[in-house]
Amino acid sequence: MVVVAEHVEWVDVNKTRCHVFWRRPEEWAALIYEWAASNGLLNTPCTLYEITHGDDTVDESFYGLEKEVLLKALKSLEIQRRAQLMNLGAEIVVGGPSFVCLSDTIEEGDTVIVYVSFGSMYPIVVKRGMSITMKFGQLRHEFLIGKQVNDLRWGSRVTTTAGYIHALRPTSDLWTRCLPKRTQILYTPDVSFILSLLDVHGGSVVAESGTGSGSLSHALAIGVLPDGHVYTHDIDETRTRKIEAEFKEHGLSHVTTAVVQNVCIEGFFVENSCDGVFLDVPSPWEAVENAARALSKPRGGRLVSFSPCIEQVQRTATMMRESGFVQVECIEMEKNVHLEREERERFQVEEKMMME
Repeated sequence: MVVVAEHVEWVDVNKTRCHVFWRRPEEWAALIYEWAASNGLLNTPCTLYEITHGDDTVDESFYGLEKEVLLKALKSLEIQRRAQLMNLGAEIVVGGPSFVCLSDTIEEGDTVIVYVSFGSMYPIVVKRGMSITMKFGQLRHEFLIGKQVNDLRWGSRVTTTAGYIHALRPTSDLWTRCLPKRTQILYTPDVSFILSLLDVHGGSVVAESGTGSGSLSHALAIGVLPDGHVYTHDIDETRTRKIEAEFKEHGLSHVTTAVVQNVCIEGFFVENSCDGVFLDVPSPWEAVENAARALSKPRGGRLVSFSPCIEQVQRTATMMRESGFVQVECIEMEKNVHLEREERERFQVEEKMMME
């Protein structure tokens, strides 16, 4: 039997067993994409069952296609950036478990927050042979790996060459405090309130515009676990590629999609799918109508916009009402420091002395 090489996929190194495809995965991918486009399903989530066993695909050649071949076809479309695998349940292997896996000990490849002091923290990815130099001297990564050093656990105090640090498990708020800042970022008080307004919970589908350094993006991604999804948009490709790499490193790539797209002009990556949309752009009123299209029509949803200027707020609120949004309100986030009576009186005395 003669088999064309491009239709063969070897499954072992010695080439004794192979899969022979009568259609290559790339060919199946083209047929599936053509079906989705002709049925108006682009930018619409579809399950694997709907593609191979749904009522709409009974007459299609890929009806009943084996799951393994289907996944290869869909991954081919993903490489071409024509599709996104949102969640494959048990099929997904999460890399870099620190953000999502609650193991007791630190393993090689984990992201660790090296806590030096309240205002000094460093995120590192633990790798043998590497070291970090800081205020309290040098720390070799080997000393953080739990199985190597007395079953070292998260939160443990670790001795350095000139002092000690604490090895903390990464969370979205700790990441916000020590992430590499590529832009101005949203901090924990704003982030927590935004998650509350969007009603983010496990299984939510959220679209964000203005990825920036990924502070809010990480909080959203962790908030929608285990089976939700976050679509984050930015106009800068460099920032988008960096946040994609961070999501992969932190084990969040299966619940996130980072897109280079101007939502004010091109709209969002998905339509009629989201439970919530967040805007952090210079002219949010220009994206309101596109945000309305991104929200799920059957379920409804929430739109939250973050703006520093009242003029932006006024124009956005007007556009939201014109686009059919209800219960539109403006909330100001303000930090107030409340002092105990004795401390307040001491400050008043010191202030009086200074005036005299």
